[in-house]
Amino acid sequence: MNRNRLLAALPEVELDRLTAELTVVDLKPHKVLYEPHEPVHHVYFPLNLVISLISLTKEGETVEIGMVGNEGLAGAAVLLGADTIPYRAIVQTGGKAARLEIGAARKFFSSDPVIQKLLLRYIHILLTQTAQSVICSRFHSLEQRVARWLLATQDRAGDEAFPYTHEFVSTMLGARRVSVTLALGVMERKKIIETTRGKIRIVDRGKLEKVACECYFIVRHETNAFLAEIALHKRTN
Repeated sequence: MNRNRLLAALPEVELDRLTAELTVVDLKPHKVLYEPHEPVHHVYFPLNLVISLISLTKEGETVEIGMVGNEGLAGAAVLLGADTIPYRAIVQTGGKAARLEIGAARKFFSSDPVIQKLLLRYIHILLTQTAQSVICSRFHSLEQRVARWLLATQDRAGDEAFPYTHEFVSTMLGARRVSVTLALGVMERKKIIETTRGKIRIVDRGKLEKVACECYFIVRHETNAFLAEIALHKRTN
């Protein structure tokens, strides 16, 4: 279970107690975990996959508002008392996750002030992602947004190549497919990325970071501060 860094930060006694309640599941890309306003039955701790949190309009338009990797969990909002969430959660890159039934999750995360603090700090990261996604969509170019999104994915997945179509990227960014194709083409000509059918590979991360807007670096700073905090917590417990 220790491939999820939030779980790994728990004291050994608490982690052992929780492990008995967890089920490791294999999740395929594009699997829907939550739909807007439908009951949430489980929370998911990614072990080696990435989950996207997607906002939808009534016309069916979409945009990603957050991303969850092995630094946290999907479904955090229901641990604050809500029974549903207003967005869709889908598996972005497939792999394994530890699943926990919502009743057990609520009981566990309400049992200890230290555990509650870790959860609230992680929710701060999700709120930061949401805030920056709004700013990014309003003020930054599509090329900058694509760069931000690819970097954030790599940070969580740990890979340099992803099974993404242009259509999937356009769904995540709330942009027209033709515009995404043009942006990816510009980045490929600059030898920043490489695209093949159904796949995007980061060739030069340094150049990609130069393209990305400040939104990526703000979220990364807050995430790294959180990871440093939970690492310190683990060493002192």
